[in-house]
Amino acid sequence: MMKFDWDYMWVMIMSVIMGFLTALKLYDTEEKHDKGKFVRRLIIATIGSMFLTFLFYEIALYFGLPNSLSVMLGGGAGFLGSDTLSRIAIKWLENKFNAK
Repeated sequence: MMKFDWDYMWVMIMSVIMGFLTALKLYDTEEKHDKGKFVRRLIIATIGSMFLTFLFYEIALYFGLPNSLSVMLGGGAGFLGSDTLSRIAIKWLENKFNAK
């Protein structure tokens, strides 16, 4: 029978929570009259938050940190870095497709 890896389950839960918190943070700071831009930014920030959470979790594990500390560091990096990542991605997409 296949064993379930609970370590990655905690990282997945943390990444979803960080994505949700990023969405709440964006909702307070974003102009609400432009729904298309807000939805785009929300999707990119949530995906970016989840990506950064998993990335920093794996980096922390690589350097031999305990699992619980790795999950916490990944979540913190996912929450703090996703806004920066979403701004860079939005700017790149707007330049690529000449949209404003």
